[in-house]
Amino acid sequence: MLSRGGANTFLVSEIHPIMKAESLFTLALAATAALITSAAASVTKNQKKRRKSENMKIKPTIMQIAAAVLLSALAAAPANAEISITNFSLTSNSVSFSISGNLPSTAPDQSPKSLFFLNSNLSASPGFALGSFNGSSSKSFSGSQPLSSVMTGNSSNGDYFFTSFTNNLTANEAISGTLTANWTGGPAFDPSQVTNLNVYWGTVATNGGTIFSGPLLTTVNVAAVPEPSSLVLMMLASGVMLIRRKR
Repeated sequence: MLSRGGANTFLVSEIHPIMKAESLFTLALAATAALITSAAASVTKNQKKRRKSENMKIKPTIMQIAAAVLLSALAAAPANAEISITNFSLTSNSVSFSISGNLPSTAPDQSPKSLFFLNSNLSASPGFALGSFNGSSSKSFSGSQPLSSVMTGNSSNGDYFFTSFTNNLTANEAISGTLTANWTGGPAFDPSQVTNLNVYWGTVATNGGTIFSGPLLTTVNVAAVPEPSSLVLMMLASGVMLIRRKR
């Protein structure tokens, strides 16, 4: 109990222990709160470290996935260049062109030695190819594949000519070179009767086995080349016109 040491005066010796206990309790609460705050901060810091570590792990994983997708896309994409035919020239008694690229990944099951050059208007009459199976008198190919023949096609099948190599052409085979063929003893073509030629590789039985059943390689624009005599006449006419202008 509290006692008075004088008028309205409490003994300090009896009050001090109580104040001391309250102060210790307050300090304990403060220390506990500080420990809880520190622990929470430590957990948050560890979580941040863990997340950062996980992010660092995720980033390489994303990069690996992206690389795998890119490699898959590259693997799925055609590795070989498509067939290209350039410098195509057609006269009444000759044909020449340059070819380059790789053949398709699936070879035709029939006539894999041959390339068919079909008038885009296959049923044209008269057509550009004159006569049936009219073979060239001379032929050459600068590429690695030996050339067997160049001739006009069977007119009953349409308007076309074809080239045949000695050996079968194979899937994905690279081909590059210039082909030239000449005919003597009369015209083999009428260039004025054709504008475009669709080029097919071989024939496919399941597609009917027609000359347009094989893989379509490309389409060639035919630029008719004037005959030498016509070229001379054109040059003379141009000269005459130039002289008249000068006068």
